[in-house]
Amino acid sequence: MNFKVFIVDDHAIVRSGLANIIEEEKMLEVCGCAESCKEALRKISTKLPDIIIVDINLKEKSGLDLIRELNNRYPKLPALVLSMYDETLYAPQAYNAGAKGYIMKTEDPEKFIEGIKKILNGQTFFNPKLEKMFNKEQKCNSREDKDKILSQLSNREYEILRAYGKGYSTKQIASNLHISSKTVNTYKDRIKGKLNLKSSNDLIRMAVKRLELYGD
Repeated sequence: MNFKVFIVDDHAIVRSGLANIIEEEKMLEVCGCAESCKEALRKISTKLPDIIIVDINLKEKSGLDLIRELNNRYPKLPALVLSMYDETLYAPQAYNAGAKGYIMKTEDPEKFIEGIKKILNGQTFFNPKLEKMFNKEQKCNSREDKDKILSQLSNREYEILRAYGKGYSTKQIASNLHISSKTVNTYKDRIKGKLNLKSSNDLIRMAVKRLELYGD
């Protein structure tokens, strides 16, 4: 019996390439693909895969939102995040969303297949050093950290900070909030100033490691 793999990525070439890699493996077969969260939810309900491969940056919604939704609907369906986003920023976020593993798109295909097989075998597939780090941070961070952030930011600034933490791009945030990308960048600069953050990566790290830990 083959294990069924479902791929969610907004680039057709990437979906095709991943499918070719997976189909070369014995005991693995691609049962379906999707480019958006909405399409994935619709197809997964009928395909019933054994594992899903999810990119973070999808059309309309973040892949992390998809993982959360799938965890609610199919709690036994594991997800492996495959992304170009820096794992030091987003692996903790993926873990908290319910993913069982995280791998960069720059890794070799053999590593990708290794991750699939480990997760299907009931294991997780994160960088061991990162897994220890975000487990520790999850235990040590307190609600007071979040309250301090909230007291400094306006509602819109906090909304934008959370959106970056969920993996949305500036363009996606602008579209979702019906404002321009320039306006989003202006808010981003204000957030960095208020929270004394030097770079956009610092801002994302703040969103991922300090806010989304609380699941709101």
